[in-house]
Amino acid sequence: MTKNANTHRVPITKTAKTIIDAAIEAGPEDHPFVFAGDAKASISMRAKKAAALLATWKPLGFRFHRHDLRRSAATGMAEAGASRDTISKVLNHVDRGPRSTRVYDVYAYDAEKQVALEAWERRLLGILAEKDDAKILPMRKRA
Repeated sequence: MTKNANTHRVPITKTAKTIIDAAIEAGPEDHPFVFAGDAKASISMRAKKAAALLATWKPLGFRFHRHDLRRSAATGMAEAGASRDTISKVLNHVDRGPRSTRVYDVYAYDAEKQVALEAWERRLLGILAEKDDAKILPMRKRA
């Protein structure tokens, strides 16, 4: 389900796959969702509730909004060298460019999205490991 109703494929990084595999292993066998949570709430509502809880958490030291995560990821991918077009594809933004490109370019940009997300993953893992000197490796296109 996406806000713009467009199909959106998101390449999975190694860390994301590890988290998803662990959630599948820990979750109920008969549930159709990986991150089931409260069956009475939609995924987007649960995300809003989690963000609302974080927003009021005093030790955080600043106001938090759920879109801050998207902004941080987009900024991190840009710092790692991802183009704005690729970041836009990762975020599933609607292409507002020239009609000819919008209509005729049906390429999914999966390889570019994968490279951008892997660059962000390296940066994020460096941050989580509290490495101030976490290096951002330049992006390379996959063959």
